[in-house]
Amino acid sequence: MNVVRGSEAETFERGGNVITKLLAPSTGATEIMAWRPKVCPGTWGIHSHDHEETIIALSGTAKVKIEDEEYTLSGGDACVIPANIPHQLITPGPEPFECVVAFPVGTLFIDGDGRDTTPPWAM
Repeated sequence: MNVVRGSEAETFERGGNVITKLLAPSTGATEIMAWRPKVCPGTWGIHSHDHEETIIALSGTAKVKIEDEEYTLSGGDACVIPANIPHQLITPGPEPFECVVAFPVGTLFIDGDGRDTTPPWAM
């Protein structure tokens, strides 16, 4: 069993957002990977994955746009985004949105142009 201490977890910055890697192949995970993003007010680009994504909201508020539908998430809420469905996370502000996201190991991250953009916190 591997234990990843939050205080020692690797962090990454992307566009003002901070992503803390919790579980990934590099931390010993073989089936599930998870991280904790702190998403600043604004938007995270439209993207999709070849596996479903789960989001568990911890604090703040965000809107998840899945195709033409929009859902609001606040602390304690959770959602599942189906595989291969374009989606976007919008933090209306002024507070950041914090959550835990989880995917199967090996999930592809596909940007709006169809390119694989698998981030370093998923490795």
